[in-house]
Amino acid sequence: MKVEFTESIYGWLYFTVNDWQGAFTCYWCPLRDLKHWLEAIAVGAMQTSFAYEPEASFDIRFNFSCAVTGEKRIYKGKTLYDRKEVDVFTISEAIEACHYNDFAQELYEKSQVVPLITKDDDHIYLQEIVNRKQLVGAFYNALVTFFNSDKYKAEEWESGNWCGTSLSNFRSEIIETYLNEKY
Repeated sequence: MKVEFTESIYGWLYFTVNDWQGAFTCYWCPLRDLKHWLEAIAVGAMQTSFAYEPEASFDIRFNFSCAVTGEKRIYKGKTLYDRKEVDVFTISEAIEACHYNDFAQELYEKSQVVPLITKDDDHIYLQEIVNRKQLVGAFYNALVTFFNSDKYKAEEWESGNWCGTSLSNFRSEIIETYLNEKY
């Protein structure tokens, strides 16, 4: 898996995952959610996901799940299946319809959640079997490397009314310890 953050400009943070291209907006900065998602994977979560708003009529969802499958084998003339776990990473479009009404507006004003209804017709952009540690490392190291590069323009991401999460707020002892473990 290859993750690369390529540019920060006008409040957008552009990146690629393999051949899929995406962008985070500082208006609804998802970097803390990304960090918590990676931490959950690092501590052994069997399933975790987060969605971010790319300023469109849909959300983009990153999902990690451990799927149980079986490897077929024949033993003394009987067909047996050995349990095997595989880690699966998915990027999908999550179309959610907001129902704006007086109740939703009241919840919003109180900084509570606006009710959403998720449709079943999510579009999958990327789905592949991954190694848990490589997935965490790919995202985390790509973003830390980008933050420390000449390509990163802090004034384009961390300033203004809707400033994005800085590197100091993205760093994670949980992730760094996990990535440095030898086993």
